Parts: sequence; C-alpha cells; structure tokens
Amino acid sequence: MPHYFRKNWEPVESTSLIRWVLPPLTLSFHTASGVFSRSRVDPGTRLLVKLVFKEPQADRFLDLACGYGPVGIALGGLRWAKRLHFCDVNFRALRLLQRNLEQNRVQGWIHCGDGAGAIGEGMFDAAGLNPPVRAGKETVLRLVHGGLACLRPQGRLYLVMRTRQGALSLPKTPSLVDVSFFELGKGAGYRVFRLEKH
Repeated sequence: MPHYFRKNWEPVESTSLIRWVLPPLTLSFHTASGVFSRSRVDPGTRLLVKLVFKEPQADRFLDLACGYGPVGIALGGLRWAKRLHFCDVNFRALRLLQRNLEQNRVQGWIHCGDGAGAIGEGMFDAAGLNPPVRAGKETVLRLVHGGLACLRPQGRLYLVMRTRQGALSLPKTPSLVDVSFFELGKGAGYRVFRLEKH
C-alpha cells in the first residue's frame, strides 16, 4: 500500500518532535510553525481518539482536516481502522504528515484539498474531524457537510468541538436537520459527537 499521494514535497525546516503516549503505543509526530497544536497533541484530539476507539471498527477511515495526522495515525496504529486516508489544505501540514506516517510505521493515502470534496462521495465507513473553529462557522459547516457526503450508507462522522465554541449549537443548525447527533462523551471543555444521516 502506498503511504503518500504526492511525492517529492520539499522538507519543512525547523521541525519539533512531540510524543503521545497512547498505551500500548508511543507515537511521535514532527510538527512546525504554521500547523495546529504544534507543541502537543491537543486535548480535543486525545478525547476524540479515546472515544472513537470504543466504537465499532472501520475498514476505510478518513482523517478530515488532518493537520500533521494524529487522529488517523493513532487509530491506524491501534488497528481500529484498516485503510487510512488523510486530507488537508495545508501543504506544510501534509509534508509533516508524510514524515509522521513513516515515523510511526503507519500506511495511508494523503489527499491535498479543501475538504472532502477533494476525494469523492460515498467512499468511507467513518471519518474524524477536529474542525478549525477559528476559521468561522461557514468553514466548519462546509467540512461537516463534506465529511458526511464522503460516507457510505450507515457511515459515521466523528466530530470534536469545544463546548464554548459551538458544540451545543451545531446540532441545531438548520442545514443539519437531517443529521442525528449522538454525544459520545465530554472532557477538558470538549464534546465528541457521532453524526449519522437519517
């Protein structure tokens, strides 16, 4: 299985290496300026992975707005998902992701594009999303709708958001009236939902 979609990206200078102890794994990630949560794996991502791991396993999983890849790499390393795909619009993050797949001996496909529209519809059993809330509600909704569109029938979109940044109001959004929200858990100011189409 190929572990990247685009070859020959130039390396990112001045990277840092952070670690995430996730028994039985210890994962290492190259990060750099210009990417989300460069100094540690953020609490929302940690909670998302913890709760998704308790859910039924997925054959094909999409890490949407993946950044340097902690969600997909963790779920792949834990053998929760078999075939991993990663998508982000940030070239710097994807260069780091390429290194992190190799660093953690996880295989997957990297897609460069703004949301799941770069991949196609109806391809995945499950997808994970820690959206860039600071980019605005319009961006968050576009990513949510794109993530739902890329799922197969009975597919699941796992979403983590800060409670104070719209986690409680998002399920009331008119454009998501045909989507069921199931809260899987909360902690450290975050909530994790499983979204399913009616």
